[in-house]
Amino acid sequence: MTGLTGLSVRFAGVLLPGETIRTSVWREDDRLVFRSTCPERGDAAVLTHATAETS
Repeated sequence: MTGLTGLSVRFAGVLLPGETIRTSVWREDDRLVFRSTCPERGDAAVLTHATAETS
């Protein structure tokens, strides 16, 4: 069974109710790296320096 064993994220911007979150995820070695932006704000960063580790 695979599960989440670690999560690190930096909140980089404001997101208001009803706005869209666009998230890109890619694998680097044994962890997932992701970044989220808000298209309504010109793709301004919402989450950065985000990583997830799984078992």
